[in-house]
Amino acid sequence: MKVSIFLLVLLFISTSIKAQNKSIVISAFKVVYVKVPIEFKIEEVQLGMEEKYFSSKIVKSNLCAVQANTNQNLPPSNISIVCSNGLFQADITVNHGTLKYFYEFSKDEVILFNEGKEFYKNDSNVVVSVEVGYKEPIKNKTLKTVENHDAKSTVGDWFDNIEFQKDRCLLGTINNQIGFYVNNIMSKGENIYISFKMKNFSNLAYHCEFLQTFLLTKQKKNIATISPDKEVLSYESLVFPKEIKPGASELFIIQFNNSFSLAKGNSIQLIMDEGEKGRRLIDYSLTQKSFFKHMINIE
Repeated sequence: MKVSIFLLVLLFISTSIKAQNKSIVISAFKVVYVKVPIEFKIEEVQLGMEEKYFSSKIVKSNLCAVQANTNQNLPPSNISIVCSNGLFQADITVNHGTLKYFYEFSKDEVILFNEGKEFYKNDSNVVVSVEVGYKEPIKNKTLKTVENHDAKSTVGDWFDNIEFQKDRCLLGTINNQIGFYVNNIMSKGENIYISFKMKNFSNLAYHCEFLQTFLLTKQKKNIATISPDKEVLSYESLVFPKEIKPGASELFIIQFNNSFSLAKGNSIQLIMDEGEKGRRLIDYSLTQKSFFKHMINIE
């Protein structure tokens, strides 16, 4: 009996450790190197804060350098290393006295995606393939009076959710065992569309009660008192599943109702909430740089 309890405790500790995000400590006075497995070629390094606070540089195909650009004590942030066939993510903290200058990701820590068609998380022994929840195209049909946030509009015949299933970009995070990835940013005339996929890696169904969208505008330059101003962005839900079952993935598509200005340093915040059904909150901010880099125009 004691042996069984001991094994269960070990299993719990092992699982808890594995569930934690990798944490990388950087400094303004030392260069820290981050390596990914040789099979993955680094294409871009995305930082959770503006480059004036910390920056990165791709040194080799599977090696990048990260360093703080100020000697101030910065708040915690994150780093996303985008490769040709996968994504690596880690938390970033600043400790100017750090003595560790090298971090290495393993294959078990990658979020894989396959040529814009599907993505999946690589676990030690299990590879979970993702199928997009919405497969039936809406082509040649008109979506009428889709309501949300007290707004209405009509989408023309160009709208085809097969186009939104394609992963033209993968910008996102995994939180509370829920993957959240923006996969398309499109514009047509004055209309802006964003699609994202959510993958449930947990054993409980995720209830998509409501989505909040905000424009975050940073006004104060003092790092100790940064408090972004929030402006509500109203939108319409074009495709909005209400539940994501364990192991399942779903596609969401929204259209912003009004035009907005996204200046340098600003971002769009997307918050998915379960409400009283689960209270698991998924919060992701899409930076101005990523927004315009991945936006495509529909003629």
